[in-house]
Amino acid sequence: MQKKLKNGLFILALIPYIIFLILGVINCIKYTIDNQVLDLYELIAPLSDFWFDTIVEFNFIYVILIIFCVGYPIFYLVDKSHQKQEKLEKTKKFDKYLLLYILSFIPYLFLTYTCIFGIEFGFFTTDMYYGFDALLIALIAGTIIPIYPLILIYQIVYTLKQHKNFSNKLKKSIILMVILLVASIIIPSLVHLNIKNNRINNNYKQDKVIIEKYLSDTFGKYYDDMEVLKNNSESASYRIKTPLLDYSFTIELNRERNQVNKNTFYKEFVEENNMQDKFDRYITNLYNLPNNVKINSVITSFDINNYSVGDSIDNLLNTCEYKIDSIYIYDSNYKKEEILSIIKDYYKKYDVLLKPYYTKEWLMFYVKINDKNYASIQVITSNNNLTIHFSGYNYGDGYTIAYETEYIDLNN
Repeated sequence: MQKKLKNGLFILALIPYIIFLILGVINCIKYTIDNQVLDLYELIAPLSDFWFDTIVEFNFIYVILIIFCVGYPIFYLVDKSHQKQEKLEKTKKFDKYLLLYILSFIPYLFLTYTCIFGIEFGFFTTDMYYGFDALLIALIAGTIIPIYPLILIYQIVYTLKQHKNFSNKLKKSIILMVILLVASIIIPSLVHLNIKNNRINNNYKQDKVIIEKYLSDTFGKYYDDMEVLKNNSESASYRIKTPLLDYSFTIELNRERNQVNKNTFYKEFVEENNMQDKFDRYITNLYNLPNNVKINSVITSFDINNYSVGDSIDNLLNTCEYKIDSIYIYDSNYKKEEILSIIKDYYKKYDVLLKPYYTKEWLMFYVKINDKNYASIQVITSNNNLTIHFSGYNYGDGYTIAYETEYIDLNN
C-alpha cells in the first residue's frame, strides 16, 4: 500500500512537467514554422513563464505546487537509489569499474547539447553552429583535449574484457542508452539541417532576383549567358558562371540594403588577360609621363559591352575606371627639396590623372635614392593642400628611417 502511494504521488508530481512539455513542443513548432529558426528555448518557455509569474506574484497555491513537483521526485529518486544500494550490497560486491564505465557515457551528452542548442565558434569573429556542424566542432574540441578518445578506449577495453559478465538486463540497458544518445544527436541535427536548407533555398530565391537585375544592368548583352550558382551555406556570396572567364567570379550581397557589395569580375578578368600592365603603359602614354616614372594603378571597372570574345583587350583600355595605387620615380640625384618640388609639379601638371583617383585620399610616391634605397612618401590631399609624410629617407652615407611631415600649398 505504501509503495503504491509513493508511486502514485511521483506520477502526480510529474504531470505538470508533461503538460508544460506538450505546451512547449506546440510553442516550439509554431515558432519554427513562423520564423524558420529552431529556438529550443520555446520548449521551456511555458514552464519558465509559470515559474517567473509565481515568484513575482507569490501565489501561495502555486508555491506549494512547485515545492511538491520539485521536491517529491527528488525524495522519491533518492529513496529508490538508497533501496537499490542496500539490495546491491546484500547481493554482490560493488563494481567501481562498472560505475566508471556507465559514467563514461555522460560526456556524450555534451554532443547532444551542442546539436540542439548550438555552439559558438570562430577565431576573429564567432558564429553559432547547430546540428551536424556543431557536432563536428564539439568532436574536434573533445579530441584536441582528448576526452572522447580516452573514454572511447576505456569503453572498448572494458566491454571486450567484461561483456561475458554482463547480465542480460545490463546489456539491454547499455544498448538502450547508446540508441537514445545516438537518436538525441541525429534527430535534432536532421531538424536543424532541414531548417538550414530551407533558409538557404529562400535566401537563394530572394538573392537571385537582386543579382540578376544587377547583372542585367552591368553586363548588358552578356547577361543571358550568365548563371548564378547556388551555394551550400547561408552566406550572401555567390559564384557567377560566364563565358567571359575561364572560371566563375564572385558577387557578394548586402541583404539589409538589397545591393551588391562586391563584384570580382573586373579583377579576375584583368588577371586572366594580363590587362593591368597594358593599362599602366596606356596611362603613361596618354599623359606623356617621363621615362623615369612608373605608374601602379588598379583597374576598378570597364565597359564590357564594348568587348566581344576574341577582340583585342586594347579596345577596353579607354573605358577603364581606375585608382592610382603608387608612383615610382627613378633618379639617384634627388634631394629632399627637389622631391617636394617634383611632387608639387606632378599634382599640378597631372591634375586630371592624380586627384580623382588617389586611394582613400592618399597616394604613395616611391623616389629612388640610390641602387638600393627609396624614399617612401605618403601624400594626403585636402582643400588643395598636400601633406607630405616622409616615412623612409636616405641622409648622407647611410639609409635612415625618418618620419617627417611637410606641407605644400598647391595655390602657390
